[in-house]
Amino acid sequence: MKCNALLAAFATLFGFTILANPASAQILITEVSSDNILGADWFELTNTGDTTVSINNWYWDDNGPTGADGSLFLDLSIAAGESVIVIRDSESLDMIATTFRGIYGLDASVRIFTEDDIAPIPASGDLFSGLSSNGDEISLWDGDPNPSAGTAVNLIDFVEFPAAPNPEFEPADFGKSFDFSSGTAVLSTVGVDGAVLATNGDVGSPGFTQLVPPASLPGDFEPDGDVDAEDIDFYSGNIGAMADGDLAQLDFDNDGFVTLDDHQFHIENFVQTPNGAGTFVGDINLDGSVNVLGDAFSLVGNLGLTSGAGYADGDLNADGAVNVLGDAFGLVGNLGRSNGE
Repeated sequence: MKCNALLAAFATLFGFTILANPASAQILITEVSSDNILGADWFELTNTGDTTVSINNWYWDDNGPTGADGSLFLDLSIAAGESVIVIRDSESLDMIATTFRGIYGLDASVRIFTEDDIAPIPASGDLFSGLSSNGDEISLWDGDPNPSAGTAVNLIDFVEFPAAPNPEFEPADFGKSFDFSSGTAVLSTVGVDGAVLATNGDVGSPGFTQLVPPASLPGDFEPDGDVDAEDIDFYSGNIGAMADGDLAQLDFDNDGFVTLDDHQFHIENFVQTPNGAGTFVGDINLDGSVNVLGDAFSLVGNLGLTSGAGYADGDLNADGAVNVLGDAFGLVGNLGRSNGE
């Protein structure tokens, strides 16, 4: 859902421009609670940046830009590092901010907003239609995305969550929220990322978010802060696979599959060497050049290795083995080449 660093790298490589609002990109949807014990849906917005962001006239929708399920925020600014809660005020439970604070033990520093704090789209009159217990999607724009609004807007963030656990068959799981601080929907667990057990049995961390870490380097698939042979080996066993889910990050040419072309593109553009990013297939020691002493001798010493071989061993085509046809010939073809060319 959040691949800004990789996208920026592609823009540099292929010469196109990406228009973005860095301040807007700081705001993320970090937690969602649907079908909880309270019967009052809520979601959390977090400013992950270091400056205050105003979301005045931003548009929230729980089912895409349909208008009927969306609302505009009133004048509201979120401070750096702050998480705010938007809750559906259920008339049947008289669910107000004070009650919510008491259940989760929140002090006055955590700001909570109810339906009265969201301005309805005039044509719909819908304040907060609710989040489906069968799974739903929440989207956030920096303006009204409906064509009738007549203004250009940007999609700031969106999240999808699955069906809530069935309380009849899984009572221990009922009332948990979905935490998105890691980028995916994970059921909140007491003691993890600030989640607590509310006095009524719900689990969540409203008002507190483990801030999303900085985006990793493009091509750093682990991630561990650098792009090296272990990242190259991430392709092993996935060549030929459909590029969906986590494997989508390996599909650099967007053909829907993980291929040796993607593997080569990664090496030539993202792997780090002392001379900068990118090198040639065959640069086994990642010193920025393909040579005899540093690379060819290493590969020859491992010829015949068939179990668990990696790029640093000389497996240049990610098939798990080191051999002449698949690896040695590839190295010889690039012998003498350097990323300093």
